[in-house]
Amino acid sequence: MSLFKELDRISLSTDDRRTIQKLVADVCLRLDAAVAVRRATLQMAADEWEREIDSSLLLHNRHLLAAARAELVPLGQQAVTATGRWVSLYGQCVKGGHAPAHTLMKEAIDWLTTYLTARKTLTA
Repeated sequence: MSLFKELDRISLSTDDRRTIQKLVADVCLRLDAAVAVRRATLQMAADEWEREIDSSLLLHNRHLLAAARAELVPLGQQAVTATGRWVSLYGQCVKGGHAPAHTLMKEAIDWLTTYLTARKTLTA
């Protein structure tokens, strides 16, 4: 990602720019193809995890879970719009002892967060 950030700071030929744009397009296509699997994994893990959350906490935070799920709906070219709510909810519930840690869910959240960062850098 640092490479793509630095490329804006140097003078490139038209051919070099085309080569870089093709590389960026290829990387974005591969990321976008992989993100659907990770999104489905997170949705499946979230269903399982919600059943393990303390019922009173779940009742008070149902709207936050719904908002977090809405961020997983594809929007145009963006396969996932955000993951901040997932990071926050997962952290609060696990650290507060309201739900057990869920490795598969945590890995999916982390991967999707990295995807968003990489996608933003590549398309900037």
